[in-house]
Amino acid sequence: AKISPLGLSLSFKEFSLGTEALSLLSVKKVGNARNSHDEVVLDLDVRWCGNPTVVLHVVFMGVTLEVRLDELQISGTLRVVLADLDDVLPCFHLLKVAFVEQPDVRFGLSLVGGDIDLIIGVKEALTEIIGKGLG
Repeated sequence: AKISPLGLSLSFKEFSLGTEALSLLSVKKVGNARNSHDEVVLDLDVRWCGNPTVVLHVVFMGVTLEVRLDELQISGTLRVVLADLDDVLPCFHLLKVAFVEQPDVRFGLSLVGGDIDLIIGVKEALTEIIGKGLG
């Protein structure tokens, strides 16, 4: 992704969501019996506090940095729609997954091999851009 007004360019150097599973807090069936033959809609309250490895290659005003996302946490209501139902496994032909509302996304940033707070404005700009992208 390239964001030209700030002279900022982002790309992934490393990306892994880690080994932690999503925590399912509750499940609610949405809708009524009339549409139950067409689709099944489930709202899942989820939370993920994983151990990801996410390193971004950042070019900011001509300076190249490697920034690591730390302590990534995401929580919210995830809507799962199983549609075009069938009698043969897996019993559906269409799967839709999306957050009902913007999820709560929390994370920290650290500079690989240095202190990101020493470069004024970079941490705030990256936090805003990454937060909007994840949410």
